[in-house]
Amino acid sequence: MQALGTLPGDTGSVAYAINNSNEVVGESISASDGRLAFFWSAATGMRRLPPVGPSVSVADGINDSGEIVGVYYPVNILNPRAALWPKSGGMVDLGTLGGSVAAADAINNAGEIVGYSTTSNGRDATAPGRQAPRYHSNREHCRNEPRHSAFPSLGERPA
Repeated sequence: MQALGTLPGDTGSVAYAINNSNEVVGESISASDGRLAFFWSAATGMRRLPPVGPSVSVADGINDSGEIVGVYYPVNILNPRAALWPKSGGMVDLGTLGGSVAAADAINNAGEIVGYSTTSNGRDATAPGRQAPRYHSNREHCRNEPRHSAFPSLGERPA
């Protein structure tokens, strides 16, 4: 077991995923319970993932290419948004299935992302009889998936 530390000024951290390169992602927690997504490797140590600012974020998954997925809260804790942190840097909002809430939980080595979203009528898209959202990190719909069951591509992203 190895302690990964925290981001500067924070009081705790939680690791949620590790890839085959031993890169770790999770959240660093401040004394006021603020949460910030982090990436950790032996080479870089712990570093914060964007967006930089008051936004709350959590990194939940990482694949062997170093693509990271999770959630961030651009407005408030009640409206999380699914996020992709590409290996090239920055952050991409993956959109929703028409509602105001979404989260990305895991990403495989093919870049396929699974998660959670509400629909335009405010219902849980993962409720019985509905399909969970699925998205591809190359910003295209997954093959063989109906459009309503995938996170929309960036060009078609609803609110």
